[in-house]
Amino acid sequence: MSLKREDIDPQLLGRLEPRISWYHLTQRLLREHDKGDHFTKRELDDLLPLGAAIRVLATLTGIRRRGERNARALSVTHHTCRSAKLPQAFDGYRILQLSDLHFDGPLDYLPGLSDCLEGLRYDLCVITGDFRHRFQDSKRLRDQFAALRPVIDAEIFAVPGNHDALGMVVWLEEMGYNFLLNESCAIRRADASIRVAGVDDYHYFRCADIEKAMAGIEDEFVVMLNHSPEQFREAAYAGVDLYLSGHTHGGQVCGPGGWAPRLNLECSRRVGQGAWRFRDMTGYTSRGVGTSLAHLRFNCAPEVVVHELRRESPGDEFQRHDAE
Repeated sequence: MSLKREDIDPQLLGRLEPRISWYHLTQRLLREHDKGDHFTKRELDDLLPLGAAIRVLATLTGIRRRGERNARALSVTHHTCRSAKLPQAFDGYRILQLSDLHFDGPLDYLPGLSDCLEGLRYDLCVITGDFRHRFQDSKRLRDQFAALRPVIDAEIFAVPGNHDALGMVVWLEEMGYNFLLNESCAIRRADASIRVAGVDDYHYFRCADIEKAMAGIEDEFVVMLNHSPEQFREAAYAGVDLYLSGHTHGGQVCGPGGWAPRLNLECSRRVGQGAWRFRDMTGYTSRGVGTSLAHLRFNCAPEVVVHELRRESPGDEFQRHDAE
């Protein structure tokens, strides 16, 4: 199967083709078609029974309600990123990260998220993918994001996740959610600037293009938004300074101490949740706001993250814990 221009929604074509290549656009839409029809039958065969088994086990053992309460117990995590590349004008700059909202799932996360954001101080908001849970749009989904936008008191940059469709970009951007699809944008303060780069989904759609997102960037501090942490090596080699991702939900259902039996990654588990470092790049993989499959959480609290950027003097020593 191949796509022709007349097969594509004119609004989608007009908004996105100038920003992403024809190849990227058609590859993404064809994979969305396959996912909508089959969600790659093998993945469904693996994932749906797992989610059902967790729900049944939680019900039989009497802990399902506790798991649902845990899933709504949203907290704020504060993380500091230090870099000698950061311009002095951005010392103390705060970035609010939301991830894996899954707003059309069975649990309503919007009230708790709105309460959590009240009173928070931040200069920019980023959303690292998975706006939805199901694989089709709904009025409820649109209403939820329309209600969330005025709650966020800052400009928003976002990237899609493996649950998201390109068609969502059109109506989300109309609401004020600005997407970076293998693109970057300069953020200016006084006479200085940093870059926010963002890529399309890598984990399922394989449409992320870090080279394209980093094109034209020279000697600037770069924050990269990538739904999955799986491209951490490529990003570090490309000169990214702060890599923000989600996707894993931190494991969502974890054992004592937060050990995650499953992170759904094709890379080192060391980048699976929380703060990590590789070479000169700092990374953070958010546990996210929402849930998928089982819609429960154990030993893995949902979070929003406020990243504070701090300028570090060249030569300052700090302890490194490199991912492998």
